[in-house]
Amino acid sequence: MNIVIGTRGSPLALVQAEWISKKLLKISSSLKTEIKIIKTRGDQILNLPVKKIGDKGVFVKELETALQNREIDLAVHSAKDLPADIPEDLILAAFPEREDPSDVLISKNENTLAALPLKAVIGTSAARRQSQLLHYRPDLRIELLRGNVETRIRKLDEGKYRGIVLAKAGLNRLKIKRGRTIPRTLMLPSLAQGALAVEMRRNDKKLLMIAKLLNDKKTSFCIQAERSFLAEMEGGCQIPLGGIAELYKSKLRMEAFIGTPDGRNLIRESIEGEASKPIELGKKLAFLILSKGGDKIKRTLL
Repeated sequence: MNIVIGTRGSPLALVQAEWISKKLLKISSSLKTEIKIIKTRGDQILNLPVKKIGDKGVFVKELETALQNREIDLAVHSAKDLPADIPEDLILAAFPEREDPSDVLISKNENTLAALPLKAVIGTSAARRQSQLLHYRPDLRIELLRGNVETRIRKLDEGKYRGIVLAKAGLNRLKIKRGRTIPRTLMLPSLAQGALAVEMRRNDKKLLMIAKLLNDKKTSFCIQAERSFLAEMEGGCQIPLGGIAELYKSKLRMEAFIGTPDGRNLIRESIEGEASKPIELGKKLAFLILSKGGDKIKRTLL
C-alpha cells in the first residue's frame, strides 16, 4: 500500500512529514510512503501578518483541498495551525506524541525577557505572543516577523531584532539549540502548539485504521481540550488567545488566556476535570474566561 503524505514545504514541515513517514513504515513492511509538497497561501504571502491574509486556515486549506481531490492520502499539520472546524468529509485521525509546547526567546545575548534592554525590538507575527510580551514588558517594541524558522533566526543574527520568540518544538525538531525557554507563568503557548495532526479522508476506512495507530492517547486528550476551548472562543489569528492542557493521572488541568493586542487587558484562568471528558473541560474554561470579561475583549477585536 502506497501512502502519499502531503505537507508544506518548509524545512520544519518536511522534518515533521518525514517523522510521520518513518512511523508509518514501522507499522508494516508492506507500506510505502511518498511525500508531496503542497504550497499554502500562508507560505506564499510573507510580508503581512497572518490575520491580514486570512485566518488559521491559511496554512491548511490547500492541503485539505489536495485530500479532497485525492492528490494525497494524509496531510501532516502543525496542530496549532488548524482552524477549530474542518470539512465534514475529512477527519483528524491522529495526534502523535507531543513535543515541548513552550515558547523560546532567542536574543543577541540569550537574555531572559526581564533582562532585555529598555524598548528592545522583538520580532513575532503572533498576536498571542505580542499580547503577553507587552503585558509583562509594555516598553518592548513588537515588529512583524514571518518566514520559516531558519529565516527568522537569520534576520535576528543580521541585527534586525534584539530578540525573537519561536516555538521550542520547532527548534527541537530541527535540532537547533538556541534561546531560553520562557516560563509558562509569563507566556502560555498557542493552543495545540508542539503537536502534530494527521488529517485524512473520513471514508478511507483501511487507511484510517493504520493512521489511528499513530495516535498518542495522552496527547489526544490534551489537544481535544485545547481545540474545544478554541471552538467555544471562536478564536482566529486576530484574537490573542493561548492555552495548554496537561494530563496528571486521571485528571486534566487546563490554563488559558485572552488578551488585547497591547497587553493592557489580559484574562487568564485555569480549571481541572476528568481526562475522559476533554471537550467538556475546554468548553467550561472558555465559558469561565468569557464570563470574566473575555466576551468584552472579543467584541472589541471582531
